Amino acid sequence: MSQRVARRAAGCVALSMVIVALWATGCDNPVAAFVGVTGTSSEQNGHRHQATVPPGDIDDPPSDGRTYSSTTAGTPAHSHAVRLNAPQLADLKQSGAGVEVTSAAALAGTAQEHTHTFLFER
Repeated sequence: MSQRVARRAAGCVALSMVIVALWATGCDNPVAAFVGVTGTSSEQNGHRHQATVPPGDIDDPPSDGRTYSSTTAGTPAHSHAVRLNAPQLADLKQSGAGVEVTSAAALAGTAQEHTHTFLFER
């Protein structure tokens, strides 16, 4: 067997071991576990937002929860504060779990004041 073929075979074996390790630990969605969970908002006034919960907050939820800032969108451009409590963050550890939260109001005191409902699904 040439060195090239031997290296390719070793690479395939290593990749197979990683896949088996992920399966054995119950990690059926390793990409989502690595990058966090992004929630998308309902549409209000012709726009949507997204907010991302980082993997560290999913793996070890802060006991008092955490507030995240959404992406900027809309006219005028604005973002929303999205708060998830500790039980909601813990729910995101479960594959297939979904958490729905309403954002804080943006553009307070104006005709464009509004909230969004964010759905975070893993």
